[in-house]
Amino acid sequence: MAQDVEDMMASVRCIFLSFLIVISCGADAMCAGHCSAYVICDTLNGSSMEYCRSRNAEAMSYYNMGYYTLAVDCFSELLEYDYPPAITNMGIACMNGTGVRQDTEMAFNYFLKAAGMGEPTAQQHLGSMYALGIYVEQCDSSSYYWFLSAAEQGNTKAMNALGNIYLNGKYVSADTAEALKWFKRSALSGDLDGLCEYGLQLVKYDPEYRDEELGTGYNCIYSAAKKGHRTSQKLLMHDALREGNDRAVLWWAKALHASGDHEGTKVLADCYRYGHGISRSKKVARRLYQLAADRGNEEARLILEKW
Repeated sequence: MAQDVEDMMASVRCIFLSFLIVISCGADAMCAGHCSAYVICDTLNGSSMEYCRSRNAEAMSYYNMGYYTLAVDCFSELLEYDYPPAITNMGIACMNGTGVRQDTEMAFNYFLKAAGMGEPTAQQHLGSMYALGIYVEQCDSSSYYWFLSAAEQGNTKAMNALGNIYLNGKYVSADTAEALKWFKRSALSGDLDGLCEYGLQLVKYDPEYRDEELGTGYNCIYSAAKKGHRTSQKLLMHDALREGNDRAVLWWAKALHASGDHEGTKVLADCYRYGHGISRSKKVARRLYQLAADRGNEEARLILEKW
């Protein structure tokens, strides 16, 4: 009986999602039996496509430099072309309230349209909105659907999300092997979150296991940390603190401090205060505690109150 209900719900979801795709892409795309970024892009000639790509890249440059209004103007212009990446970027702007008023409903609608065209970043954002219940009712099945669609197209954030879904058994049965598969795929695509998570799970389940492509779990975490991944750096810093490895603590605390991380700044202050791995200096320690407190570290603030 439970399986029958699940099968029925799966059919309903497929019909519902197919209906959304018809709305977003048009009946012709649905009749063709598929829906992807190429459905809309095929309607653009070569010069129009090149213009859209160039204009979208220009808009992204504006966005990354903080010129949000200029970026949104460019994205808005490209909406006339039904260019999926620009539609997605408008959704991101609406979600973040950058260059436009924050509007999660508009963001959802932009993501839905672009996702229906097969745009993986839009699909990943839809998955996140369903997972967190942003604007829409929280729905694990819809979240899984969109994450899977995005991940199969190479979106590493969606791969990591799927890894966590399988790890925690949300909507699907918990499956460590499947979770590791998605984390590894993300890692091999160059995603540092995926590399760190893959390493963390290897350390947890089999510290001695050596992946032919990525090495041991520790190797994965260390590699991500060396490339500037904060979570990996924190894991190694805390591991060094537990082991009393002052030199390693100092190394990772400095790296975190340089990236603006308040915890790294606080630990670096501890190193100077107690002379762990470096010459003792209360003057430098106090300055670093103040900076850590300014960055939001509560422990540093309490230390300064008692200084």
